[in-house]
Amino acid sequence: MNTRTHELQISLPASANEVWEAVSTPSEIVKWFTSGARIEPGPDGTPSQGKLWLAWGDSPEGAHHILVWEPGKRLVLGYGGQTVEFSIEAAGGTTTLHLVHSGFSADAKFDDEYEATFGGWSTYLAVLNYVLKNKRGQDVVNVTVTSTVERPGHEVKPLMADGSQALGMPVNVVSRPKDGYLVVSVPALDDSPVALFCEAFGGKSCVTVSAYLFGDGRNHAETIRERARVLFAEIK
Repeated sequence: MNTRTHELQISLPASANEVWEAVSTPSEIVKWFTSGARIEPGPDGTPSQGKLWLAWGDSPEGAHHILVWEPGKRLVLGYGGQTVEFSIEAAGGTTTLHLVHSGFSADAKFDDEYEATFGGWSTYLAVLNYVLKNKRGQDVVNVTVTSTVERPGHEVKPLMADGSQALGMPVNVVSRPKDGYLVVSVPALDDSPVALFCEAFGGKSCVTVSAYLFGDGRNHAETIRERARVLFAEIK
């Protein structure tokens, strides 16, 4: 069966060990990626051949099988016939993270999933870069809220293009990885990063607000939840 692959690469302002911790340690994963993460050890009591469980918001956590575990160098995860590979290479004062996500069906009915996954990875990597530059070593409160909107993506995306309007407070744009995807930092939340996603699936849209709250921002988790509820109501 023909399949498709995403390949992304980013240069990060951190050591190889710090990047490895970011992609493999649950307490670090929630600083840039999912809102929940835990590792289930393999047969020998180590993460190798175990499972990495990931969750977004209130969604049930999903198991990702740890196929390769090479600390500081390489992590490969498998789930649902797909694989995600993180390769790490240090050079000078930066580290290159190379991500390969493979196994997407080439069937046209999976086009939305394929496009959404590329937008998602591009957004999460932008958050990781921001966190390593500005919030390294700090504790986080991750607030991720998702809603399905009964409107097509081309109608919803313009309503989320302005981060200040979407979140109801001034923001600074960090990255616009793709149409419908936005990363901002919020001065009122101690310059914490917030990612906005609008992913189209048929005639519907999956809208997500992921806030990575650092410093004083950790005291405002309910502010984000309430703003997400308002946003979802406005765009339905």
